[in-house]
Amino acid sequence: MVDFTEKQNWVEERNSSSFESSFDYFHGEHKIPIELIKDEVLTFQVEIYNENGGGWGYHLENEKGDHLPMKESGERLEYETVENASYYIVLHGDEVEGRFAVDWEISD
Repeated sequence: MVDFTEKQNWVEERNSSSFESSFDYFHGEHKIPIELIKDEVLTFQVEIYNENGGGWGYHLENEKGDHLPMKESGERLEYETVENASYYIVLHGDEVEGRFAVDWEISD
């Protein structure tokens, strides 16, 4: 599979519980890997600061690329893991300019 993602002036910063990126142009997807243990609960929130009206979205997927069901928890989304694995918060852009801010918590 060919990745046609294009990023211009992409600047990102990540720590153990958050990710931020700013960009002049984003078209495609960007995966944020998070290592989780079975039965842990990942709770997260994604904010977009869209400066040009381009399209955007996000989803959660496993190592196989399967989209995972999330449930709402206030303004955040959560997912209870079913196995020890890498999980990915996947950001989508469709000719968008702006900034993403993602933060998460992991609980037992």
